[in-house]
Amino acid sequence: MRRSVGRESGRYATLLGTYTAVRRAAALGVCVDTQPAWYYKDADALLPALGAKNPLESRPKLPAELAGGMKFSSDGSRLAMTVTGSTMPTNIWTLDVGAGRWTRITSSPHPGVDLTRLVAPELVRFRGHDGLELSGWLYRPASGAAPFPTVLSFHGGPESQERPGFSSTYQALLARGIAVFAPNVRGSSGFGKRFVNLDNGALRFDGVKDIRACVDAVAATGIADPRRVGIMGGSYGGYMVNWIAGHTDRVTDVAFSPDGTRLATASADHT
Repeated sequence: MRRSVGRESGRYATLLGTYTAVRRAAALGVCVDTQPAWYYKDADALLPALGAKNPLESRPKLPAELAGGMKFSSDGSRLAMTVTGSTMPTNIWTLDVGAGRWTRITSSPHPGVDLTRLVAPELVRFRGHDGLELSGWLYRPASGAAPFPTVLSFHGGPESQERPGFSSTYQALLARGIAVFAPNVRGSSGFGKRFVNLDNGALRFDGVKDIRACVDAVAATGIADPRRVGIMGGSYGGYMVNWIAGHTDRVTDVAFSPDGTRLATASADHT
């Protein structure tokens, strides 16, 4: 029986890094994947080409949400990789292919941080202004009563993607009772070629309209207080911050990191 490693079906060539590695994994009966089902919508068409069965059938569960840097042992009996997630710093793990058993090789230090108190997100799907399906990761504070003050966090790129990785910034906000919503608006990677090109050129205006859809979506969950919504982002995310600061009064505070190191804040109450 084939074994599968990962969260859901996805694009194997991206995850293993090379076509050769993918072919070898298929030959060994190991399907390696780290992305949730919504990440790649063409996965079902890709599986037969690799000679692989549906990876949901039988598989060891990943120790955390994300894996990368994968390499087989010389005899193909073990698979090494880095593993990280929303509540787990990056470490190196190995998988015993035959037994489906995981072994952690390294232990990243986290002095003073109780990992059991960190918050994992939930996936929220919603619609843009034109009906396009969008999604994002919603982090809810572990204590306190909703609705919470909430920060929208936009990734860079825009051809990048928000995934549930380890974020000290998010966890610091959550520890202070502030929810975080990290969306993947149009132009993000991982949702197909059409999606990633939907904010090119003049279509960029559709991309920034997704910001308001994000506010509506997170408010609709009941977790966010619509009167206390902020926004932050770096690189392209900083562009989104600057745009919304001058075009709406629905976001009360903005923060941006234009060079990836400096954080500035401003008020958008009266724009």
